[in-house]
Amino acid sequence: LYFLAEGHCIYRGPVNCLVPYLASQDLVCPPYHNPADYFMEVACGEHGDNVLRLACAVRRGVLDKTILNLTKQRDDPCPCLSQSGNLLLNGTQDMSMMQARSYPPTYSIMGETEVSSAYGDGENEMNAETASFLLPVDSKKQDTKSASLLELRSNGPLCHLSEKTSSVRSGRNNRNGQTFETSVLTQFRVLFVRSFLTIIRDTTLTHLRLVSHVVVGVLIGLLYFRIGKLGTEVISNAAFIFFSLLFIMFAALMPTVMTFPVEMPIFVREHMNYWYSLKAYYLAKSLADLPFQKIFFPIIYSSIVYWMTGQPAEFLRFMLYLLISVQTSLVGQSLGLLIGAATSLQVAVFLGPVAGIPILLFSGFFLSLDLIPKYLQWLSYISFTRYSFSGALKVIYGLNRTSLDCTHRRKSKVSFPCVHNPALVIDALNVGQYQLYLDFLILIIFFFGLRLLCYFILRWRIKGQR
Repeated sequence: LYFLAEGHCIYRGPVNCLVPYLASQDLVCPPYHNPADYFMEVACGEHGDNVLRLACAVRRGVLDKTILNLTKQRDDPCPCLSQSGNLLLNGTQDMSMMQARSYPPTYSIMGETEVSSAYGDGENEMNAETASFLLPVDSKKQDTKSASLLELRSNGPLCHLSEKTSSVRSGRNNRNGQTFETSVLTQFRVLFVRSFLTIIRDTTLTHLRLVSHVVVGVLIGLLYFRIGKLGTEVISNAAFIFFSLLFIMFAALMPTVMTFPVEMPIFVREHMNYWYSLKAYYLAKSLADLPFQKIFFPIIYSSIVYWMTGQPAEFLRFMLYLLISVQTSLVGQSLGLLIGAATSLQVAVFLGPVAGIPILLFSGFFLSLDLIPKYLQWLSYISFTRYSFSGALKVIYGLNRTSLDCTHRRKSKVSFPCVHNPALVIDALNVGQYQLYLDFLILIIFFFGLRLLCYFILRWRIKGQR
């Protein structure tokens, strides 16, 4: 068995000697516990930081001595004993010869002095108290012909890696002052392509989203067919606008709620291995999902319902309505990413719909904003659907729209008085406090604010993993 952890060998020898050897290192495998699983837990640090100590034991020959003693006690030579252990067992070479063969005869002590041997009897013997560590010295930095020198570092009771290895473990690569081997731009490009290809290849989810937006759009268009021009159906038209924003928000929020919880183990492993930075991953993941999922699909849905419901046939209003829909989708996605980044998968799936309830309650559709109690009005300011609903109403009924049609009525037992002036609709729903551009601006602020908050939460979780 040859076991590596953090790039260092922490065990090499027979399988049946693993458990006794770990016990000799104060790592007792519990009864009825799989030794392989236990050793994996030790290597992952679940039982303390023992990797460096085990690596030192391998390099200092403690492992070979222990295996040799265990083999002699059992009087059954292990066929898979390490090479150095077999040399000792066969009596062909002594310990000093084995150590001299395993390591070069010249060493650099902290880059200052040289000694002829790191092992042997006398003052130079490396014991458990000194716990020195041998590492290859960069031949380019040493004035020597040997490219396999070992750097001897003794710094207390535990083994320490060299400066270069320590810098990698702590996330600081001294080479050109960069943290990672490649630039952030290269990391972003590769991650963006990978995320984009993942979305494209997931044809089931892509087709499902497309079909859902088209089917729901046609259904809503048939339900509210050509009511946008009627002055007697302003309440129904406001309900259509609100439901459209509701559908767009949840269609963007729910799939992204599971993005980070599902990918978090992969991301943490790759990030801890210093493949890429958090900034590159987060930016690539955010932008790769925008073209199709959060821009293309809302435009398809909004285009269907806008013309089927008989809204004003004006290019400017149509484009502004599409912009409101896209912004609502982007903010909904940002909220989903935030919930997913801050919680686990089980909590995120439950918290996603629940978080949308207060956002919708304070949107201004169910209850006029001026009727909300004073101690709850502050919640309406942090409800982004308030600004989406307000902006959509201003786009449909504002911007100096001409009088509504009162000559046609839909057959209904309950009739509402006709509203000729579109401005009265905005006043009745109490959404005229702000100019239209402020609604767009506030939605942009919500988008970037939630994205930044999500980034810092991810960063905090990564620090917790370390």
